[in-house]
Amino acid sequence: MTIPYRLHLLVAAEYLAKGYQLSDQILQRAIEIDNKQGISQRFLSYFRSFDTTVGARTLGADQTLSGKVQQTVSAAAERAKGVDAEKGYSKTAGEYYSKALSSPFGQKVKTFYTDTSKQVLDIHEEARRIAADKKAATPPPAEPTQAAPAPTA
Repeated sequence: MTIPYRLHLLVAAEYLAKGYQLSDQILQRAIEIDNKQGISQRFLSYFRSFDTTVGARTLGADQTLSGKVQQTVSAAAERAKGVDAEKGYSKTAGEYYSKALSSPFGQKVKTFYTDTSKQVLDIHEEARRIAADKKAATPPPAEPTQAAPAPTA
């Protein structure tokens, strides 16, 4: 890698690190608010009640919508596996993929995506490292102290 290119990667990592620090603070604050006000608990409780109530009305006692969806998806996946085993779609697709990768153009495409993916991961890891270093270097915010009541005479 050339030096100017590496400098661009470091600058990108610095920007990402600042974003990670900000997002960590925002997420932590949102979690604190949620814990105080119980927003997610109320939300989940509403949907559990909805799932159970509508499931009991439409599917029968002790039935839920989510259970029916899971059952339907599992059955569809099993049917798809059976059709694939019978027709050999996955095997045929795998053969085409192998042939495409073994061509000169396929090798160029693979190299391009592999190199690009590695560069993105390197920038991400560097940004995380920078964010962790900055977080460790900055002291936590001081807790607000309550003023003592003024003495009365």
